[in-house]
Amino acid sequence: MAIDNINELDKLNTGRIKLNQAIDKANTVQGQLDTIIIDSGTSDAETIQARGGEPLLYNRLDKVDTQLADNAISPDQFIGTDFSKLQQAINYAIANNKSIRFSRMYDITGLGILNIDKTGIGRKTTYFLGVGGGIIKNDSGYIFTSLATGLVGDIVSDKMKYESVSNGSTVVWNGNKIIRLTSIADCYINVDGVFEANSTYAQSVSFFKFTITGGQGWAFEWKKSYDVTIEGLIEHRQHGIRNTSFTGNPDNDNLRIVNSVIEGLTGKAMELGSSFAVLIQGNYMELNAGGYIGLSQSANFHNGLTIIGNSFQPSQTQIDTNIPGIDLGKIGSNGAFSSGNSAIGVLYNLTEGGNAGRLSSIGDISYNGNKVIGSTSLLSDLGKITTLSNGNSYGSISKKKYIATGVIFIAGESKDVTINTDLTLTTSDIISIGSSLPTGNWDFTIQNWRKSGTSDIIVRIRNDSTGAQTLTPFAIILQIK
Repeated sequence: MAIDNINELDKLNTGRIKLNQAIDKANTVQGQLDTIIIDSGTSDAETIQARGGEPLLYNRLDKVDTQLADNAISPDQFIGTDFSKLQQAINYAIANNKSIRFSRMYDITGLGILNIDKTGIGRKTTYFLGVGGGIIKNDSGYIFTSLATGLVGDIVSDKMKYESVSNGSTVVWNGNKIIRLTSIADCYINVDGVFEANSTYAQSVSFFKFTITGGQGWAFEWKKSYDVTIEGLIEHRQHGIRNTSFTGNPDNDNLRIVNSVIEGLTGKAMELGSSFAVLIQGNYMELNAGGYIGLSQSANFHNGLTIIGNSFQPSQTQIDTNIPGIDLGKIGSNGAFSSGNSAIGVLYNLTEGGNAGRLSSIGDISYNGNKVIGSTSLLSDLGKITTLSNGNSYGSISKKKYIATGVIFIAGESKDVTINTDLTLTTSDIISIGSSLPTGNWDFTIQNWRKSGTSDIIVRIRNDSTGAQTLTPFAIILQIK
């Protein structure tokens, strides 16, 4: 049925009737279209499940948006300064199990430190959700702390922006009071500190897919760490990650620094203490003026340390002055594992630490051939075969043969023969003594042998023949480094 247009001569009631008829017809057409879509045969099981009982998917999405809005509050629902709004929002969200939605930047400069107090709340997670917004603080001090008697935790910061001015002494998270913190895809701009626990443990803290640009001092610092993950971008600031103390045993327990880019620092990338179950993997480091991975500060040992797939791109000056990608201190008796790391210059500087373990290396490479400096004997180069003039080196296992050529024995003579080597012999070496190609009747006896000094072997041989013989005594030495 066609519906006439409303014209200027129609009475008010006539116009109303025509308008209602148009609305009814539109709703009827929409219902028919919906039915066609639903019954068209294109709605597979996955699509039907996604509708959640609603006739169309957009109806379900509208409900989800409404539910999210219901559970996330905005600081602008409260009255006062930006600081007052944020503090009220935090208190309300904790008390009512809500999330906080940041759709603009809130400036708390000069107004105080935000307090997260979850006393009596239990293990309920508080979410800070960045929707294009975040927090600005351009003066010294923390952005977040807790005034509660104990520690506070179960906090997730997602896609937030935290902004300050470089050298303003702003730190985002007070890790001396905050534990069980997760930061996901957050952006830290010109804040001097991202996370600081300089008097205690950084505990169950995870930073994923974040970016940190600008700022002075150390982005992350803690006295000790337990169950910490760092995975993101740190660039164009002063320093990266460090321990504030190197007296613990260990200083870092279950620390993971993985898949990060750390570049363009005016200072150092990492300065870490002793290790237990520490993984440094898949990181790319370039042009950090103060150095790269520092693991030599602690007086204690590294145990369970694994370093895999990191890449170092130093400056030409750093290459020329042998600045290492990894400066590794004392290794525990169980050793440490390194694989697939690469550097343009020196990869490792190794430090002798008494009865230190070895660094087991597989597939590590320095492109200028200067892989290791310092205590080079601490490197066990597994998997690598080197052909030597007198044998082969199979990574950490070398087999070499040394001879004393053309030694003449008269009939019945017994005497000592010295076999010179270029090795430092140890009690763990496997040594085989023999003689090759005698000119006589092979009638001789190797009576005994002993080490002479640190490198040579003295062999006592008796000619049991009735005539003279020319012997070539040899020593085959198998060393496991």
